[in-house]
Amino acid sequence: MKTNPNKTLLLILVFLISYLLPMAVIAGGSLDGKVFTTLLDGENDVLTFENGTFHSSSCDEWGFNKGEYTVEEKGNSISFQATTTSENDGTLVWTGTIQGDTINGSYNWSKKGWFGTKTKTKTFEGSIKQ
Repeated sequence: MKTNPNKTLLLILVFLISYLLPMAVIAGGSLDGKVFTTLLDGENDVLTFENGTFHSSSCDEWGFNKGEYTVEEKGNSISFQATTTSENDGTLVWTGTIQGDTINGSYNWSKKGWFGTKTKTKTFEGSIKQ
Protein backbone atom coordinates (compact mmCIF):
# COMPACT_ATOMS: atom_id res chain seq x y z
CA MET A 1 0.00 0.00 0.00
CA LYS A 2 1.43 3.32 -1.09
CA THR A 3 1.03 6.38 1.19
CA ASN A 4 0.66 9.90 -0.07
CA PRO A 5 3.60 11.99 1.29
CA ASN A 6 1.57 15.21 1.07
CA LYS A 7 -1.23 13.71 3.14
CA THR A 8 1.26 12.46 5.74
CA LEU A 9 2.92 15.87 5.95
CA LEU A 10 -0.45 17.57 6.32
CA LEU A 11 -1.46 15.24 9.16
CA ILE A 12 1.82 15.93 10.95
CA LEU A 13 1.36 19.70 10.59
CA VAL A 14 -2.23 19.56 11.86
CA PHE A 15 -1.10 17.54 14.87
CA LEU A 16 1.77 19.90 15.70
CA ILE A 17 -0.34 23.02 15.37
CA SER A 18 -3.21 21.65 17.44
CA TYR A 19 -0.83 20.38 20.11
CA LEU A 20 1.64 23.25 20.35
CA LEU A 21 -0.49 26.31 19.67
CA PRO A 22 -2.48 26.22 22.94
CA MET A 23 0.80 26.12 24.87
CA ALA A 24 2.63 28.72 22.84
CA VAL A 25 4.13 31.73 24.52
CA ILE A 26 2.78 34.75 22.76
CA ALA A 27 4.39 38.16 22.73
CA GLY A 28 2.57 40.77 24.78
CA GLY A 29 -0.54 42.33 23.38
CA SER A 30 -3.41 40.01 24.21
CA LEU A 31 -3.82 41.72 27.60
CA ASP A 32 -3.53 45.24 26.18
CA GLY A 33 -6.17 47.56 27.57
CA LYS A 34 -6.64 45.55 30.77
CA VAL A 35 -6.21 47.32 34.11
CA PHE A 36 -6.34 45.52 37.47
CA THR A 37 -6.65 46.93 40.98
CA THR A 38 -4.65 44.74 43.33
CA LEU A 39 -3.23 44.37 46.78
CA LEU A 40 0.52 43.95 46.55
CA ASP A 41 1.60 42.56 49.92
CA GLY A 42 -1.35 44.42 51.48
CA GLU A 43 -0.80 47.74 49.68
CA ASN A 44 -2.98 49.12 46.87
CA ASP A 45 -1.53 48.83 43.39
CA VAL A 46 -2.77 49.23 39.83
CA LEU A 47 -1.39 46.86 37.20
CA THR A 48 -1.77 48.06 33.60
CA PHE A 49 -1.20 46.21 30.32
CA GLU A 50 -0.85 48.62 27.40
CA ASN A 51 0.90 48.58 24.02
CA GLY A 52 2.70 45.33 24.82
CA THR A 53 3.99 46.67 28.14
CA PHE A 54 3.24 46.04 31.82
CA HIS A 55 3.24 48.71 34.54
CA SER A 56 2.82 48.70 38.33
CA SER A 57 1.79 52.07 39.79
CA SER A 58 3.12 51.30 43.27
CA CYS A 59 6.65 50.83 41.91
CA ASP A 60 6.84 54.31 40.35
CA GLU A 61 8.38 55.84 43.47
CA TRP A 62 11.42 53.55 43.10
CA GLY A 63 11.84 54.38 39.43
CA PHE A 64 10.66 51.08 37.94
CA ASN A 65 9.75 51.56 34.29
CA LYS A 66 7.23 49.77 32.13
CA GLY A 67 8.41 46.43 30.82
CA GLU A 68 7.43 44.18 27.94
CA TYR A 69 5.27 41.21 28.81
CA THR A 70 4.61 37.77 27.37
CA VAL A 71 1.59 35.55 27.84
CA GLU A 72 0.81 31.87 27.70
CA GLU A 73 -2.81 30.91 27.22
CA LYS A 74 -4.08 27.58 28.54
CA GLY A 75 -7.80 26.89 28.54
CA ASN A 76 -9.57 29.73 30.32
CA SER A 77 -6.49 31.14 32.05
CA ILE A 78 -3.70 33.41 30.90
CA SER A 79 -0.28 33.34 32.51
CA PHE A 80 2.01 36.32 32.02
CA GLN A 81 5.57 37.33 32.74
CA ALA A 82 7.09 40.80 32.69
CA THR A 83 10.36 42.35 33.76
CA THR A 84 10.61 45.93 34.98
CA THR A 85 13.83 47.70 35.88
CA SER A 86 14.96 50.65 37.94
CA GLU A 87 18.30 52.37 37.43
CA ASN A 88 18.87 52.50 41.21
CA ASP A 89 16.72 49.70 42.64
CA GLY A 90 17.30 46.63 40.51
CA THR A 91 14.93 44.33 38.65
CA LEU A 92 11.43 42.98 39.25
CA VAL A 93 10.39 39.78 37.48
CA TRP A 94 6.61 39.54 37.58
CA THR A 95 4.63 36.33 37.03
CA GLY A 96 0.89 35.99 37.31
CA THR A 97 -2.27 34.27 36.22
CA ILE A 98 -5.53 35.80 35.05
CA GLN A 99 -8.77 33.82 35.14
CA GLY A 100 -11.89 35.72 34.19
CA ASP A 101 -11.74 39.05 36.00
CA THR A 102 -9.24 37.99 38.70
CA ILE A 103 -5.47 38.22 38.79
CA ASN A 104 -2.89 36.81 41.18
CA GLY A 105 0.83 36.28 41.19
CA SER A 106 4.10 37.55 42.54
CA TYR A 107 7.27 39.41 41.73
CA ASN A 108 10.85 38.54 42.51
CA TRP A 109 13.01 41.58 43.25
CA SER A 110 16.77 41.47 42.88
CA LYS A 111 19.40 44.14 43.29
CA LYS A 112 23.13 43.66 42.95
CA GLY A 113 25.26 45.36 45.57
CA TRP A 114 28.72 45.37 47.10
CA PHE A 115 27.96 42.35 49.29
CA GLY A 116 26.06 40.18 46.83
CA THR A 117 22.56 40.25 45.41
CA LYS A 118 19.57 41.13 47.58
CA THR A 119 16.31 39.34 46.73
CA LYS A 120 12.72 39.52 47.92
CA THR A 121 9.41 38.07 46.76
CA LYS A 122 6.03 39.80 47.10
CA THR A 123 2.59 38.53 46.12
CA PHE A 124 -0.45 40.28 44.67
CA GLU A 125 -4.10 39.55 44.00
CA GLY A 126 -6.96 41.59 42.65
CA SER A 127 -9.57 42.07 39.98
CA ILE A 128 -10.20 43.94 36.78
CA LYS A 129 -10.76 47.68 37.26
CA GLN A 130 -14.38 48.60 36.70
